[in-house]
Amino acid sequence: MPHDETALYRRLRQMPPPRICPWLWVFDFDGTLVNLEAHPNQVKVPQPLLNDLLQLTQLPGHTVAIISGRTIDDLRTYLGSIPLLWMAGDHGAEVLGPDWHWIHGNAAALTRQFTQLAQELSRQLSELPGVYVEAKRYSLGIHYRLADDETTRILKRMLATMPMPSGMAFKHSHLCVEIRPVPGPTKADAMAIIRNQVQSPDIGSLALVFGDDQTDEDMFQAAYREDVTVWIGTDARTTAAEFQMDSPHRVAALIRWALAGT
Repeated sequence: MPHDETALYRRLRQMPPPRICPWLWVFDFDGTLVNLEAHPNQVKVPQPLLNDLLQLTQLPGHTVAIISGRTIDDLRTYLGSIPLLWMAGDHGAEVLGPDWHWIHGNAAALTRQFTQLAQELSRQLSELPGVYVEAKRYSLGIHYRLADDETTRILKRMLATMPMPSGMAFKHSHLCVEIRPVPGPTKADAMAIIRNQVQSPDIGSLALVFGDDQTDEDMFQAAYREDVTVWIGTDARTTAAEFQMDSPHRVAALIRWALAGT
């Protein structure tokens, strides 16, 4: 079981300060920085959180990255007011930083196929109440957060017999089934790319990694021994994260704590 917030704050106080070893803050978005909503379009980012993230990116020795299943364009609608922010979308298929841009080759090659598959699945699943298909550029998501138990069972039976196009595979996340490129990127790949871009070879960096979903476990597992990994949630589950916080509200409080100590 991960350690609680008290242990987390104790660990942070023991870490080398950013002026000696830079800190790389890595956040998932939905369920980590903002509350999960019934539909992704219903998410709202509190203005105080935007202000704090902006301030954090401007501090010497601090880099902030958002690594999400959302597209880069979607993330920019919420976070575009923070110019120094690093963002990775589609679970690492695309990475965008200040004056830097990268797209995973396999994902880019399947853009047209993902668009066609999203249209086809939207037609096939239109009769299932509470199920909707989220079309992305380099992946797609089949959400069933609003579906009842019987509809969820029907959906999973349909997907189990659905032929998967070449170069794509299912990946299960929280109340959602993702279809992604294979071999393809992970959030851990995106974290490594960003880390290599921002850290000095002579000094390195310490990563503080926050996530709430099964798709974030890749980042927890890839973290260095000196890094800090934090799972966001209240239910009992197995996680590779070392620490646990209850909610995005508590994550926001930790960011304010870090700013107050600078």
